[in-house]
Amino acid sequence: MRPSLVRLRAEVAAGRLSRHCLLEELDRCLEQSPHAHLEGALELVLEELHRSPDDPHALRLLARLYERNGDLEGAGRALARIAGSPPPLRQAGSVEDELSLARVLLCLGEPEEAERHVRKALAREPRSLSALSLLARICHSQGRLTETIGLWQQISLLAPSREGVLAQLGILHRLAQDEELARLPLAPVGQDLYARKSPAQVELETAFALFGERDFKGALAACDAMAHRHRGSAPELFKLAVLQKAYFQERMDDLQGARATLVQLGRQRGFETDVDRLGFLARLCERAATPETLEQALHIYEHLHLHHGKLSALPRLAALSEATGAHAQAESYLQEFDRRFSRRMHEPTENDLLRALSLRYLPLGEVRHRLGQLAPRAMRNLHLEPSFLERRRLRALLCYLSGDTDRCRRLLQRLVRGRSPGPLDFAYLGDALAASGRPEESAAAYAESLRRSGAADALVWRSLLRVLQGGVACGAAGRLLQDQTAAQLAHRELTERARRSQKPAAWRELASMERAARWPDRARAHEQRAAELERAASGQDLGRVRVAAVVSLAGKPKGLVHEMLALRRKVAPGAGGHLAQEGGILGSATAELHEIARVVLATAIDFARARWPHLAAGADGYVYSLKIAKDDEPSSGASAGLPIAVAFLSLLTGREVGARIAFSGALACDSQRQVQLRRIGDAAHKLKGAYHAGLEGILLPEENREDLERADVVPLPVARRMARFARDLDGAVVAIWGPEAWDW
Repeated sequence: MRPSLVRLRAEVAAGRLSRHCLLEELDRCLEQSPHAHLEGALELVLEELHRSPDDPHALRLLARLYERNGDLEGAGRALARIAGSPPPLRQAGSVEDELSLARVLLCLGEPEEAERHVRKALAREPRSLSALSLLARICHSQGRLTETIGLWQQISLLAPSREGVLAQLGILHRLAQDEELARLPLAPVGQDLYARKSPAQVELETAFALFGERDFKGALAACDAMAHRHRGSAPELFKLAVLQKAYFQERMDDLQGARATLVQLGRQRGFETDVDRLGFLARLCERAATPETLEQALHIYEHLHLHHGKLSALPRLAALSEATGAHAQAESYLQEFDRRFSRRMHEPTENDLLRALSLRYLPLGEVRHRLGQLAPRAMRNLHLEPSFLERRRLRALLCYLSGDTDRCRRLLQRLVRGRSPGPLDFAYLGDALAASGRPEESAAAYAESLRRSGAADALVWRSLLRVLQGGVACGAAGRLLQDQTAAQLAHRELTERARRSQKPAAWRELASMERAARWPDRARAHEQRAAELERAASGQDLGRVRVAAVVSLAGKPKGLVHEMLALRRKVAPGAGGHLAQEGGILGSATAELHEIARVVLATAIDFARARWPHLAAGADGYVYSLKIAKDDEPSSGASAGLPIAVAFLSLLTGREVGARIAFSGALACDSQRQVQLRRIGDAAHKLKGAYHAGLEGILLPEENREDLERADVVPLPVARRMARFARDLDGAVVAIWGPEAWDW
């Protein structure tokens, strides 16, 4: 059994974790290693079923384990135990059901609905890492950065296995280089928050100070002394001291010595399979690049992949396999990396799609547009569905998603003529009829679905109202809308949806329902509300850009996207053209960023005058400011130069920047006409942050192209799909607004 499962099992026995977390970890193991043997996993699931014989999550895991072992009959028996006598409409209830539905809803552009289901899952299991991670992605996509970072911190504390000693050493190294901070007895732990340094931190900082003064022997001796002092009494401090020594040896280019230090650590009891040690050793073996060390690195990464589920091991395995001529194996590792990365980012799988379609109505046209590529693989997994009726319905829906809407309609019509059709059958039949050009019958099917379900599904109401807006007359829909109970319930559902999203389209859908229910006053008020929201949004994105940044959590970089808004205030002609003295930057920013903003503003004005003199003629008649929507820690760094320049150019030219792209890049002004883009750090993590936030792309300096080609943070196909590059500000303008920008 994997060490993490053993550890989790012990924590469950001690009452520190719930049994759901144990099953969730086993589920994660099956996802990470779909073909590897998991010793003890079957016994673990059977033990859980002995305690809870009808637990559907455990029964599904049992079916998957039987299927992996070739026992299809056993898998069928496990699924039959889930089924019992299932109704035509399954109700979302388990944590996994709620999360599958939330993943699909998020992909369909319904983050508010997705969040409702994730919070239901967290109400059942507050420590579910999957639920917390999915909620973090939803919050990030909506710009709720404080909640996102808080959830990441919670996940870091709850994660069953954590490593990051090398990152901690890197942070301590940077702190030790700051003489002012090094002299203080306190260490910064947050914005305006400090804690007294521990004696161990003082020892580590002393070694770093010696290394910074080029007293290499003294630094190594300090590490040895600290390791000797804590050997046996404080294992974590002992490990820190030994890894710090290897850290110094690596930077002295003594790779052989660093490897020997880590090998010696592995001979100590308890550190044989330490993840920090193994990861560091594998990196050193790769750098040494001899046949022997490359083979050793390959074995270490295989261990980290199979026994610890390390996602970052897969691209290294692919690179090493490619280097040794095992091209097919390298391709297999890359495919596995792509699959697991998508899962880590909560992209829906074919099983999520099947489960979501079974649990509630989802507009099939939108599902086909966003998730139609999953239909062929989902068709192969239909045998895992425990109910015959469920399999028949899903087969019909997958026909729709594959483009065969006529067959879908025929199969669904056969279902609704059966003994016990459910609301889902009629709702999906409405989609199939609408796609076949039968709007009256489609409206009748939607109305019957709402009648059977109690008229409480906002998504079915949306589909019905869209058909009725086309001027279709449907007696069943009219009768439903004249039923005051049904109309009031529909009104409540659509009102809640409009209030949550605050989108003009949602208020118009509500107004459409009110007109059909013959409530003209309410309909006029909500049409006016939609128009006001549209007017308010018009021009609101002028000067607004998305900035790709990085925050450090538990010593690890996390990509984060936040907004930056450029503003200007009219003053007397010639009295402006600069950043406001008071309130030049609104938000948390370092003194360095204030200076960067001043220089970049002057550069942007010069650039605009050279390219669009007629648009930038009045630039000196305004004073400018920046509003930064990120207060978790001060914004800083030269990489903010490109997004600041784009924000000011948006103001100067009167052109909005698309909301689906983020920016990061340093500027180097060669002349009024030539502004170069320079490499920035953490490019791969920033790209991952843009992906996590649901953006379509990120614009980076051309110098970072090679960094992304070699990065292990995101799969190469994702990097190539999302990343756009520019050598200079002219290239950035074309990437944002197209070559027609020069004709403005």
